[in-house]
Amino acid sequence: MAAQQSTPSIESAINRAKKEGDIELLRETASDPNSFILRQGWTGLDLGEANEIVSLRKLLDTLYTEIINKLEALNNLHESSDYQRCHRQSGLLDEVGADLAKAISAEIARLETEAEKLKGDIAELIGIDETPIG
Repeated sequence: MAAQQSTPSIESAINRAKKEGDIELLRETASDPNSFILRQGWTGLDLGEANEIVSLRKLLDTLYTEIINKLEALNNLHESSDYQRCHRQSGLLDEVGADLAKAISAEIARLETEAEKLKGDIAELIGIDETPIG
């Protein structure tokens, strides 16, 4: 494919989208490749040669196949027992969030204690009673 700018950038963006399962990016690329390329700041493709058009058609077909594969994987995920269990336990996310908030609060308290100790150490080193933090 003869692009006016580096084709590997286009291919790497598409391959990254496939790997990450970025269905929206794959759809965007498949629906209007030239606009996608221009939005990325790349130079548009020269579609004058027939073999480039054939290559782009193959790429489009591959993108459509990948979109279908990702949608099937998403459907399989939704049908999985783990997803169903999490979906049924609506409070599970709140419980996990509360546990994380508790852990963060404990870390904040630990860091405040450490900051006070360091404040005292600094004051002792420079020979004053109290050192302002901040």
